[in-house]
Amino acid sequence: MNPYNPLVRFQKEMIPGFLRMEHPYLVSQSYSRGENMLDPEKQPLLLTDYGTLNAAKDHVGSVKPKDKWAALIHLENPVHLAKLEEMSAPGSAYLLYVAFVQDKKEVNVRNDRFLAEAVRLYISQETSWAPGRGETIRVNLELNLGELFLRIGFERQVLKEKLSIFEQKLSTACVTISPSRQVSEAYKITFQSSLSTLR
Repeated sequence: MNPYNPLVRFQKEMIPGFLRMEHPYLVSQSYSRGENMLDPEKQPLLLTDYGTLNAAKDHVGSVKPKDKWAALIHLENPVHLAKLEEMSAPGSAYLLYVAFVQDKKEVNVRNDRFLAEAVRLYISQETSWAPGRGETIRVNLELNLGELFLRIGFERQVLKEKLSIFEQKLSTACVTISPSRQVSEAYKITFQSSLSTLR
């Protein structure tokens, strides 16, 4: 089963939009959530857009030591632009994604359906929180340096954890919990995505 990937595939038609937004810098990096079983030989890469060179350089500097695919792309540099267009062509060896989603509402509905139980498990196993009936846990899906995180808030406390941790809890729970079992709604979990939408 492929890992959850809410991000949008890159298309070269997006380039003028990045330039209009004054985001001429893209940072590429490996993106395992973009792996596709139908194209297993293609290398998935995430492209994150930036408005300033310093912000883009900071991102590259954070991931480059562990990621051979980390690179800075300047859309106003003809050599970089030609390489990006080559990498995004249908027959290329890459699957390119951008750091935004098509529809936040759709992402939130998916999270409500699939991750609520994982969040409940995490709260009961990893925290001392004791939300009561009628209380609300706030959960945001965030992207930070190419990694998806969940930020969980209860009262004045906030925790941030990689999405993969919750997916592991969910897969472990699926081994022991019947898929038809109804989730207990002792407290409410509300999802919000802080990911940018398709521009």
